[in-house]
Amino acid sequence: MEKLKKEEKEAEEGTRKQKDKKVDNKVSDSLAFALETDQFKERIRRVTINSCSISDYVVNPEGTKVYYLAAFEKGFDLWVTETRTKETKILAKLGAGGAGIQMSKDGKTLIVIKDGKLSKIDENGKIDPIQVSGEMVLNPAAERAYILEHAWRQVADKCYDPKLHGLDWDMIYTNYKAFLPHVNNNYDFQDLLGEFLGELNASHTGGRYSPQAENGDETASLGCFLMKLILAKDYWLPKFCRKVHSIK
Repeated sequence: MEKLKKEEKEAEEGTRKQKDKKVDNKVSDSLAFALETDQFKERIRRVTINSCSISDYVVNPEGTKVYYLAAFEKGFDLWVTETRTKETKILAKLGAGGAGIQMSKDGKTLIVIKDGKLSKIDENGKIDPIQVSGEMVLNPAAERAYILEHAWRQVADKCYDPKLHGLDWDMIYTNYKAFLPHVNNNYDFQDLLGEFLGELNASHTGGRYSPQAENGDETASLGCFLMKLILAKDYWLPKFCRKVHSIK
């Protein structure tokens, strides 16, 4: 008797699993998505009412508003367009040279990066700057060691000549690495890096250093060109320079 009840229970459980599986298949079939590519270009609809240069855009969660950074005259400003009515207005005057935009999770605040600075803008166009500060502990010696190692690995992995022009690249790296303890500035390091990469005898390889001195001296500009023209005959020259024989 107990055996019969056990078999009936297992049969019922098997039937239930089959029904659940059919339901799952129906749900998955109803959620299937097929992209219709026929006449795709003809089905594109314009969102904004004006043609302009757009830096970035976002759409609110309801899909009723499109916020975008557009430049008509001087810099990018924040605009908003109602998707249903096409009503368009400028939400915030930014005049940004470069900008990007993100929306908060609740869709009520826009985070805009303007010329490297962050601001938050509400739905009424109120702009509040976001103060950001950070510190970094830099180990210049370790940084230079990493850059040299990085250059060594990149050349070994990506050089157009797998044989590296017959060089023992590992040996060369070891030799130049030994000079690192004697280098205490980036100006000397770029010479070391340039000599190291120069061992390849390949074009467009080397090191470069661009110092950025705060409040540094500026070289004066004379505001004119000094030149010397040596003319055998001047009849072949353009009219604007036929009368100029020499400026010393």
